[in-house]
This record gives sequence, C-alpha cells and structure tokens, in this order.
Amino acid sequence: MIKTNILGTEYEFELVDLNSLELNKNDGACYTYEKKICVRCPEFLFTKSDSENVKANRLMEVIIHELIHAYSRESGTCYDDDESLVEWMAFMIPKITTSYEEIRAQLERQDQENE
Repeated sequence: MIKTNILGTEYEFELVDLNSLELNKNDGACYTYEKKICVRCPEFLFTKSDSENVKANRLMEVIIHELIHAYSRESGTCYDDDESLVEWMAFMIPKITTSYEEIRAQLERQDQENE
C-alpha cells in the first residue's frame, strides 16, 4: 500500500481495477473519513488504443484532483467563493505536487519490482 502525508495526516493511495465498487464510474475518489485515495489503474483509463502517454497524463490529472480533495478537507478550507479557492490552491499546489511525486516514485519502484 502506498502512503502519503496530507498536512500531517497519513493517507493510503491505491490503484484499483476497472470493476472496483469504490469508484463506480469515476476515475478516482477521495475518502476523507477513511483517509484513502483510490484511482483507476492506468490501463483502464480511456481505451486500449490510447497511448501510454495519454494514460499517464490522465493518471496524473486524477491523482492531483483527488489530492486537492484531501488537502482541502485536511486544511478545513470551504469553497464559499472563487477567490478563496484560488488563494488556497496557490498556497497548496507545491504541497500537492510533493505528495504526487511521492506516489509517482513509489509507483515507479513497484513497476521496476514487477518487471
């Protein structure tokens, strides 16, 4: 299980298969009470004919999207107005990027171990 620190709270990160009940029809989900982020495996993003680069970019987008949910919850931010959201994201994006890089590095290590 991959883990990442979200503002002092440990979250689990998991890639799940196409038929995962956790995601329904979504590519990702953030379960803030369970401290868990689930993202659909790259091979199930888009179609088989899409390039690995397209799937990798989508994977990055989904991971960052779900990390924003986690950081928002852990920071106690409300989405009451757009300006507040913009300011919050500007402050948090570097932290979100660090968490994404931790997950990406662990995924790469897992891929190398599975080869």
